[in-house]
Amino acid sequence: MKNQLSKLLGFKAKGEGLDNSRKNGNNLEELDCPIENDKKRDIKCISVEEIEPNPYQPRVEFNEDELRELANSIEKHGIIQPLTVKKKVEEKGYELIAGERRLRASKLINLEKVPAIIREFEEKEMAEIALIENLQRKDLNFLEEAVGYKKLLEVFSLTQKELADQIGKSQSTIANKLRLLKLSDEIQELVKDPNVTERHTRALLKLPNKKLRKSVIEEVIKNGYTVREMEAFIEQILKELNNEEDTEEEKGSVVKYFEDVRLSLNTIRKTIKDIEESGLDVEVEEIDEDEYIEVKIRLPKK
Repeated sequence: MKNQLSKLLGFKAKGEGLDNSRKNGNNLEELDCPIENDKKRDIKCISVEEIEPNPYQPRVEFNEDELRELANSIEKHGIIQPLTVKKKVEEKGYELIAGERRLRASKLINLEKVPAIIREFEEKEMAEIALIENLQRKDLNFLEEAVGYKKLLEVFSLTQKELADQIGKSQSTIANKLRLLKLSDEIQELVKDPNVTERHTRALLKLPNKKLRKSVIEEVIKNGYTVREMEAFIEQILKELNNEEDTEEEKGSVVKYFEDVRLSLNTIRKTIKDIEESGLDVEVEEIDEDEYIEVKIRLPKK
């Protein structure tokens, strides 16, 4: 997939990039670009002020130390790989397709212009490239990845299965990531702690309400629980909730219902797996809504 993405963006092999080794280069000749006459790629030096971020960029956090390191490298060696942009349709300027870190690092050292490949992209392609570029470089945290998936699904009316096919992920991976967005904004901020993993975060979904989730994740961060320790902690909480006195019967019923739903889903998933192992091509899509969980199963008639 990486080679396909590079081809789509117009990238060449390693070592064939554009060396922008001067801060104020005004044209390609001054940059001594070895691909300046490549008619397949329209490369120009563009003012950083003319480039707007990709509106579909899934990353919301950029490591300042890493950006500074990149900026130092650019200052010393230039921008080896041009950015990729598209012209705006109704106004002057460009929208960034790929190269957000390079653009931000260039601004840190006050570069006035950067080399860029100008390409034509549909909105859907812009969103896909922004997401895939980050996924391949593993720059996204799991919540940013989930937000990226959600945006693609909503903007382009895709099913989870269609999205999974387009980006080379399994449908279950997409579904599991999206479930994390059911957590409140406050919880999502807490799980950004560097010691909290995606598995820690997913375990919170076993708890029936925001208050319990918040208390548990705070304990996990405070005590540095491993995933296994956290899961044991949660199971103990659920067990105690189910054993509450009659005055707490309603709370216990909520937890029991939650566990019953999980049991039902696991039964369905096991059945689907058995069908797949029998040789049938099964398409499955799980949609986790506020009031229900919808499971769509498609079986071929022939």
